[in-house]
Amino acid sequence: MKKKDIISYLCSFAILYILYQLIAVHFEQLWFMILYAVIFVLAIGVFFIYGNGFPHKEISRDSLPPEWSDKECEDFLSECKKRRRITHPLLIIALAIGTVFIFDIVFLYFGDTIKKFDIFGGLK
Repeated sequence: MKKKDIISYLCSFAILYILYQLIAVHFEQLWFMILYAVIFVLAIGVFFIYGNGFPHKEISRDSLPPEWSDKECEDFLSECKKRRRITHPLLIIALAIGTVFIFDIVFLYFGDTIKKFDIFGGLK
C-alpha cells in the first residue's frame, strides 16, 4: 500500500468510528450496525463487479485479444484505468467500515475484560 492509501484509510476509519460511536449513543445500535453492514456489502460488491476486483498486474495491449483494433484496445485500457480510479476509494472505505465492525465486535464481547485493564496501573 502507498503512504497516501494508509493515511486515507486511517482518516476514513477515524471518521467512521467516531460517527459510529456518536450515533450509537443516541440511537439503537442494531439499526446503525445494519446500515454499516449494508454500506460495507455494497462497497465490496461494487468494487468486485465494477472494478473487476483489481487485477494484480496491469493489463497491457499484449494481453488483449489480437483481433481487437487499436481503438478498441485503447478504449478498454482507458476504461480499466477509470474503473480503478473510481473503485479504489470504495475499497479504502470498505476496509475502514470492516475495521469499525471488528472494533465494535471486540468491544461488545470483550468490553468488560478490556475495561479491567488500566494502561498506567495494570489490572484493577
